Amino acid sequence: MNNGNMTSGPQPSVTSGEHNCLMAETQIRSPSTSTKKHKNSTNWLKAHLCQNKLTFGLCLSLVLAIAIVISLLFLYILHTRVRLDRQLCLTPECISLAADTYNAMDIAVDPCEDFYQFACGNWDKSHPIPEDRNVRSSFESFVNDVVDLYRELLRKPILDTEPDAVRKLKIFYQTCVSADRDSPAVENATLDLLLRHLDRFGGFPPLYGERWKPKLSLERLLAELHVKFNTEPLFELKVAADDMNNTQHIILFNHPSVFLQASAAYESKDEIDAYLKFMVSVAKSLGVERTLANHEMQRILNMETALANIRDDQPSNTVMDFYNKISVRDLQNMAPSINWTEYFHIVFKEYIPLDERIIVLYASKYIEDLEKLIRQYDSRTIMSYCLWRVIASLVPDMSKNFREAHLELVRYTQGGVPHGIGSHCLLNRADEAFAQPMTYLYLKSQSDDNIREELQELIQNIRSTFYETIKRNTWMTNDTKKVALAKAQLMNEFIAYPLEILNKTYLNFSHSHLNISFGSHLKNVIGLLENEVKKNIALFRKPVDKKQWMTSSAQVNALYDSNRNAIIIPVGMTRPFLYNSKFPHFVIYGRIGMVIAHEIIHGFDTNGRYFDEHGNLFQWWNNETDATYRETERCIVEQYSNYTYEQVNMTLNGNTTRSENIADIAGTELAFLAYKQWLKVHGDEHRLPLLDRYNSEQMFFIAFSQIWCGNYLNERLRKDIRDMIHTPFRYRMIGSLHSSHHFSRAFQCDSNAKMNRQPKCTVF
Repeated sequence: MNNGNMTSGPQPSVTSGEHNCLMAETQIRSPSTSTKKHKNSTNWLKAHLCQNKLTFGLCLSLVLAIAIVISLLFLYILHTRVRLDRQLCLTPECISLAADTYNAMDIAVDPCEDFYQFACGNWDKSHPIPEDRNVRSSFESFVNDVVDLYRELLRKPILDTEPDAVRKLKIFYQTCVSADRDSPAVENATLDLLLRHLDRFGGFPPLYGERWKPKLSLERLLAELHVKFNTEPLFELKVAADDMNNTQHIILFNHPSVFLQASAAYESKDEIDAYLKFMVSVAKSLGVERTLANHEMQRILNMETALANIRDDQPSNTVMDFYNKISVRDLQNMAPSINWTEYFHIVFKEYIPLDERIIVLYASKYIEDLEKLIRQYDSRTIMSYCLWRVIASLVPDMSKNFREAHLELVRYTQGGVPHGIGSHCLLNRADEAFAQPMTYLYLKSQSDDNIREELQELIQNIRSTFYETIKRNTWMTNDTKKVALAKAQLMNEFIAYPLEILNKTYLNFSHSHLNISFGSHLKNVIGLLENEVKKNIALFRKPVDKKQWMTSSAQVNALYDSNRNAIIIPVGMTRPFLYNSKFPHFVIYGRIGMVIAHEIIHGFDTNGRYFDEHGNLFQWWNNETDATYRETERCIVEQYSNYTYEQVNMTLNGNTTRSENIADIAGTELAFLAYKQWLKVHGDEHRLPLLDRYNSEQMFFIAFSQIWCGNYLNERLRKDIRDMIHTPFRYRMIGSLHSSHHFSRAFQCDSNAKMNRQPKCTVF
């Protein structure tokens, strides 16, 4: 193993590179004002307005107007503060929060008729979708703000005083966004590097036409692609905890991903045509003859479409129904076209006993259908498809002509691009390999040392509320309730970041094996992919460390880990909009509190409920309680399946989104109940200026709802409705409130009001 030294050399131009490399990144930042600059500007204005008598009248009018505004504001504050039940919070945080909240609302709308329009009716007027993007939302803007911070930190000069791991991270990022990537010399070197890697596997067949000859067996090709590029064209393999015995790591098998992500995309002629155009463009850039490119790539696309058709990426069954523990011999009998003994030997560097049941298969039918598919296609087409998946995965890391072809595909199928080159370098590449150095940089740039303690107090209140909610429910039988209470009580918490991240020695040692240089971005990426697989394979047969963070602490996303029975709240989720310790608690509970509650409920959603208090897959629900849960689940599926997004005239699929909908509905209710408990102890809160007509309970629902303010371009909305496991913004908010008795009571909605939907599908 190498020592992971960093190669020094001339550093690329980062600023210009990030702007020009692919596209200009839209910076989404909270507006800020420099007091000094404002003062200077005011003095300049005063001097020029009042420098002669002709402008004296204008100057006087301006002063009078300002005086009138100040007087009105003073009278408003005086009027409202004399009412003891409507004391105002006038801290800078509350004033800013009140302005943002009020400006997003359309208070002319009856909240009992359309709460989305009431809470978010004016949001899109001040938040248009940026050019060349396809979506914008409150939460997406929050994520972009965190990403912007990371990018700003990574653009800074590389210092000798920084930990080696941080220096490697900065070198990787700055090379990725450098304008030098598109210089002729680097373009040629990048293409040459990719072609040399492909030649190791016999070369990409379309480059050779009928002259191509196979160099490797199918099992060797699949194993080498997995080990070298972390690419799995025909199936997904990873080492993971055994769901039924999560103290041990086993081999997990599942169906693979496909380039267009969802199987349904391959049924759309428009998307298929756009994808083929992209494939042909990439093939030509690789050097495939123009006269052959279309025919060759069509053959590959035909196989990929067939593969997509045998995947089940929207199963109606649960994880319990799919779990199947098998041996290598069993797998060999199911799919004899692949020599599995040889495949595993190459990947794991050991021969796995044929009859050892060490494989958990979650796609039994898929593997059987894959065997039939392999027999239908010739080896040249299969090899071409496998290598195409490697090429396609690396397109964002290639030169500009490759990236532009991909952007054109995304623009056509989604109406715009979700992010640019800087975000790709960060979110799709650096986040996984450099999560700890990224978190280290983040923590060094922030001053809130109490965040862990603050969140633990909040989480404890939400968890204790949930525990009491389970105790009080009458639909669970005693034996099922006993396990549910144990699961709620034993749930683990991973909050903010692992403490060892701040230890420079640990940080450097954990990244010492990585070779990162300014020389070649593609070489850096391939090295990261190879290392990612090595780390995963090394876990095989080892005991599971349930105290170790298994997800990136740098990501801006909260999670629930069923094997650890744990919620994970990374530090990136603790920034303003979602969380600020100086916000009123109706905002804290309505936003980050709802996120925490949402993740807790995932432990009891469609799949999470089949894992016990120790995180093992086990049917602990008796028949009576299970039947009651399924009835509520059906109610939720029907509720969301009756929503139609008028913007694109598409009906939602409540089955595809059911787990997330359960977590949304029950999570919102749980966060509200926890807030009610907080109010019992601390009393009612001061109200916000401009919003003093709304009490604390009503403000909870307003704060919660504004997480989902947003708008889509039609292409992106259609794709999300068809493919995503989350309900799009409008009905993600409305669906949660339609099932909330507390919401209807808080706003005193009539029984026939649109927001007071019946029946209400409540889980807990």
